[in-house]
Amino acid sequence: MRYSSSDLSTTPPFIVIGLELNLGLMLIRLAIQSYLMSLFSNVGRKFEKTKQAFIEGGRAEYACVSCEKPVDEEHEYCPHCGEETVEPVD
Repeated sequence: MRYSSSDLSTTPPFIVIGLELNLGLMLIRLAIQSYLMSLFSNVGRKFEKTKQAFIEGGRAEYACVSCEKPVDEEHEYCPHCGEETVEPVD
């Protein structure tokens, strides 16, 4: 539904405030989604770069996504940084 300025002048103030708050929340959600998408995209690119370096070197079967260091065998937590981000290198 579209509103014009003449519609809003006759609309009770609490509805106008509600519409403004709804628009503000939508903009905040969009900003958060954009930030998270770029964050995950950057992490993915870093991990892919690390994975390719290991494949070319042929040394590690696992790598830590957080610190990007090679891990020789499967661990629940990275032995270097302690994060729970050890992933297999395909």
